[in-house]
Amino acid sequence: NCSFCYNLRVIANIRGLKKLDCYECYKLTVIPNIKGLKELICSDCPKLTVIPRIKGLFELHCYDCPNITLIPKIKELERLFISSCNITIIPKLEELKEIYLSYLKITIIPYLEKLKIVDCEYCENLTIISRMEELDVNLFFCFNIYKNFNVLHRYLRSKRKYNNLKYYRKQRYFIQWYYSPKQAGGQRNKYSLHNIVSNN
Repeated sequence: NCSFCYNLRVIANIRGLKKLDCYECYKLTVIPNIKGLKELICSDCPKLTVIPRIKGLFELHCYDCPNITLIPKIKELERLFISSCNITIIPKLEELKEIYLSYLKITIIPYLEKLKIVDCEYCENLTIISRMEELDVNLFFCFNIYKNFNVLHRYLRSKRKYNNLKYYRKQRYFIQWYYSPKQAGGQRNKYSLHNIVSNN
């Protein structure tokens, strides 16, 4: 139980540590740069202000840490999960393949060459997802991007799922869409579109 820890400097000396889960560490202010760490989870750490730039970190989770304002530019990072932090910018992470965001004030997901999966919920200021047509995208209550009819049009046409788009627009409904990539065994792609909430 690390609930009353101010720092975790001793943990940095543990050889071979691959995963660190900091949950409800209400007094934690510093996470050391732990050599060899592959996965870092920070959840409900209200006094934490900085995520260390850990070389070789593969997966980063950061939830309900209101004083976290920046994501470090970690070259090897492949999976990123961020929710309810004060993050407004997603850095250009060269190896990032999956990104899961919720309750953030970001406006843009930048061009990331290796990105494959984008999952965003309640990112109401989000307006641009670079390379959107090439990605597997799940959006829920991202109001600004819903309002951009051209983005919806281009994305759904690229996935060959455009039949009901005019109906949804006419009824002034926001749309949630999800695109599943081709499954093992050669099964066809599956799509689902759902009218979520009226615009008024």
